[in-house]
Amino acid sequence: RRRASMACLHCRKSRIRCKVEQGFTSCTPCRQSGVTCAFDARDGRKNRANSKAVANELKDRIRHLEGLLRQSSSEQITNEAFGVEERSQQPQFDSPNLSESDSGSQFTLTYDEEPPPYADTTQTIASAQTQSQRREEQNRSMPAKLIPHPVKFDMSAGRVRFFGPTTNMHILSRPASDASRSPGPFWPISTLVQNFSPAAHDYLIDLFFDCHNSALHIVHKWAFFDDLKSDGTQFYSNFLHMAILAEGYRYSDKRREDMRRLAAPKETTDSSIFHTKAKKMVEQELINPGGIPSIQAFFLLADLEVGVGRDDTGWMFAGMSFRLLYDVGLHVDPSELRLTDREVQIRHMVLWACIMNDVRYWALYLGRPTMLKSSDIAPTCLEKDFDRLIESQTRTYAYEKTIETRVYEALLQLMDLLEPLCQTPSMNKNARPSDAYLRIATLDRTLNDWYADLPEQLRWTEDTIRTAPSSFFLLHTQYHTALILIHRTFPNQTQNQTPSSHSGLTDLSTLSRNVCINNAIRISDIVSSYRMRHPLQRIFVTGLQHVGTAATALMAEISMLQGERDRPQRERLLDCLSGLSENMKTMSETYQPAKLMASVVS
Repeated sequence: RRRASMACLHCRKSRIRCKVEQGFTSCTPCRQSGVTCAFDARDGRKNRANSKAVANELKDRIRHLEGLLRQSSSEQITNEAFGVEERSQQPQFDSPNLSESDSGSQFTLTYDEEPPPYADTTQTIASAQTQSQRREEQNRSMPAKLIPHPVKFDMSAGRVRFFGPTTNMHILSRPASDASRSPGPFWPISTLVQNFSPAAHDYLIDLFFDCHNSALHIVHKWAFFDDLKSDGTQFYSNFLHMAILAEGYRYSDKRREDMRRLAAPKETTDSSIFHTKAKKMVEQELINPGGIPSIQAFFLLADLEVGVGRDDTGWMFAGMSFRLLYDVGLHVDPSELRLTDREVQIRHMVLWACIMNDVRYWALYLGRPTMLKSSDIAPTCLEKDFDRLIESQTRTYAYEKTIETRVYEALLQLMDLLEPLCQTPSMNKNARPSDAYLRIATLDRTLNDWYADLPEQLRWTEDTIRTAPSSFFLLHTQYHTALILIHRTFPNQTQNQTPSSHSGLTDLSTLSRNVCINNAIRISDIVSSYRMRHPLQRIFVTGLQHVGTAATALMAEISMLQGERDRPQRERLLDCLSGLSENMKTMSETYQPAKLMASVVS
């Protein structure tokens, strides 16, 4: 006797053992019951296929479907570009002969062969009319079809890219099979950096998000970690990871043994080995830019170069970041891109970080014109509400904005008001001093109104500064620095004037001088308060500009106070300048330009 490989229908229904004895075609229970012994031929266990063969067949099927998808996408891009009609995806039957009647309003339908039994004459006529109208509309909109959609998925680059209305590059891009354009392999950071422990890695990552990213939101923490764990490429790359570690090393305790091992060789001026390796990755990144991670990495690399005194190199890396911003299409309204809320928020965050970097770093720090113009950016992208952008440490959206987010939103509003400041010198070059001061007074009142309208938790009071984050102090120093930058241009306006006109502007010049001095002293006091609550070595890079601006204003005023009556004021200003010099020396542990600034002030 042998046991059946499967139970018959009767035994399966009765839940009894199905046994087929040798020499019989039916099982014992069915013969005893006198019923027909039948098996279900559809049961998958009767002819079970090999699992490995099934897996290989599925893999081949997936490859075939992926190839069809790539071919279909390429044909669709070409058809949309040149106005070629897409073929109908409906089942193709024998085409009927359509002949228009004399009235021009009816169609007579005749078939070369006998019409199929499922053909409905009324529906076919309506379908023919609809297809005819569609062809006419497509012919009328031929010029519109030649204009590509602003943002498309580029098969050659493997990411979303922006194409303007005058380009044909969306159809002339390299094929997807180009090996040089394919993303490179991801390597664990531990294999790229020797003697790098997980504890040191986490220490530097935390420093970046606590000291740098909290002041200027450029990297979404959990999107970065999610792609790191899943080998994703949308918000992670080795280049970005290396730049983040380099930024974290900037704020680290250099006395730690594991940090000393990560310092850059003495023959280089880089801040760390992460900084050096990030610059070596630039060549590969230029061959195959990676979208948003590339924008963020070039953004951070520019900041690193400024920190070691190479502002010209940082300017070039920042320009690459801004160019990629347009290439990725962050300036375009994302409502038509079918993105998730998280993706839209991250694009919005990176765009505003670049705008802040353009205005606050380069336009004010180097006095150069801005590269990102508001006229080139969709109005929907310029909203300053980050309500759902910053997630808490538990990866859930907070119901109430954190103090860091509120500070950042207020800073965005302030920097938006300071955009005319970058144009003030050129505007006042050939203008009369009275007109120049009128523009200065208007901007001064605008800033004062902004400062007066700050919410209660962002105002400078004893209660708020007791628990305020580091970015809170920089918000107030940025406001006072802006007032100095506005008013320090006016005292020079009176130097080349005639005596009669010069006497009429003396009071205005004195007012501007007083504004510069009062705000410089205020910056000195705020930095002292910052030093009592936070390590000055971990101050954000903009704090260096604020201290330098205040020191310049104090030195200019001290040089003008030479009389005996001015001695008390001169000594007071020298005390403030000495305090700023000490702060610069402390900052020089993190920023190399601070060392040079401290030597000049001393």
